[in-house]
Amino acid sequence: EGSEECSTCPEGTHTPQPGSWQCLACPSGTFSDTQGTDQCTKCPKGSYTPKGGMTHCIQCLSGSYSDEEGSEECKECSPGTISQGGSSACSPCEGGSVRAPPRTRPPAATCKPGEYSATTTTCQQCHKGHYSTKGVADCDPCPPGSYIEFAGATFCRKCPIGYYRQKPGYDDCEKCQVGSAAEVTGSLQCPKCLVGEYQDEEGQAECKKCEAGSPTSPTRTATHSHGAVTD
Repeated sequence: EGSEECSTCPEGTHTPQPGSWQCLACPSGTFSDTQGTDQCTKCPKGSYTPKGGMTHCIQCLSGSYSDEEGSEECKECSPGTISQGGSSACSPCEGGSVRAPPRTRPPAATCKPGEYSATTTTCQQCHKGHYSTKGVADCDPCPPGSYIEFAGATFCRKCPIGYYRQKPGYDDCEKCQVGSAAEVTGSLQCPKCLVGEYQDEEGQAECKKCEAGSPTSPTRTATHSHGAVTD
């Protein structure tokens, strides 16, 4: 009997404990830019991540700041102060200069599920591979192991058996390669065939049994999707 193989979690995810069967998206305020990590990193001061599953942090814009690690958003500098991009604090305006209070912004557009608003006046459909369950400023990518093939989605579909998707934000899934299979929906990877099994076709749900005396392959283990997905 061969040794088991565990699948590596992609960037933007983590597995906090040994023995996990699924990869968890990094929560907002954190990120992971490497594969196979057991914990996500807090965004440094001056940056943020507004949603989960991020592979990098976003710098605060000029005129805003973040004075804590692990921020989900940046704060606006108060009147009379200013900041450069990526700042952790605002500085007073120098003598002879001022910064007036920001103008009152018009209310944001009210968007339906499956839409987002990049401006304050119009809504757009979420792109393929993305979804929103309520009108938001940005749509979320479908998590690993899932996809959505049309725009304006409010959910993602799990990859069918025989298919997989390792990274987020796709509108389709990939077929399992020869020598592997995915017997459950929502697979992040296609486990290799067990010892005593083989598969000579792509996109299959299970491996075939070897005849007596035939060469064998390593064992396999499954890694599945999680999140706002449906069969």
